[in-house]
Order: sequence, then structure tokens, then C-alpha cells
Amino acid sequence: MAEYDNKPKKAKFDEDDKAKRVELEEDRPKKVELEGIVAEKLPNNLFIVELDNSLKVLAHVSGRMKMNCINILPSDRVKVELNPNDKTKDGRFRAKIVFRSK
Repeated sequence: MAEYDNKPKKAKFDEDDKAKRVELEEDRPKKVELEGIVAEKLPNNLFIVELDNSLKVLAHVSGRMKMNCINILPSDRVKVELNPNDKTKDGRFRAKIVFRSK
């Protein structure tokens, strides 16, 4: 049998590709971490969190907190990660709960 030379070729990246990647990462909006208190528990692991600046956001639980079975109840102090560009239809911001204070 004849050997074929159809081995997958490795992609070569030059410095321009690396520079483009860095520029794209810089263009993304930075996520903001804020603290607040859980005001209300909604179905499907959703919560309404009132931040320290009196803004209310709709928040979901992060995957790491789900894996470790961390329960969140109303009146718990939490840290949320907020994307400034992400809003829901009713004008609230969406956030992700990343930490529950003791």
C-alpha cells in the first residue's frame, strides 16, 4: 500500500494574528463586580439582587456555585458580576452571582 502525504498541516500564526487577538480582547467590555443583597427568589435559580447603589438586577447562579451546592436565600449578601451592555427587556441588567458572603 502506498503511503499518503495527507497529514494535517499545522497552522502558522504570525505576529499580526497575535496582535489582532489582543486588540479584540481589549475591545470587549470589562465585567464589573459589585455587592448587594438578595431581595427576592424567583423560579429557575433566578434572583433579584438590590445592589449597594440601590439598582436592582436580575441575577442567576454561577456554575461553580451550582456544583458546590451553595444555597442562596433572600437577605443574603452576594457579590455579582455585571456586564454593562447586557440588559433584559424590562430594562434591568442581567448579572451572575459569583460569591455568597458569610
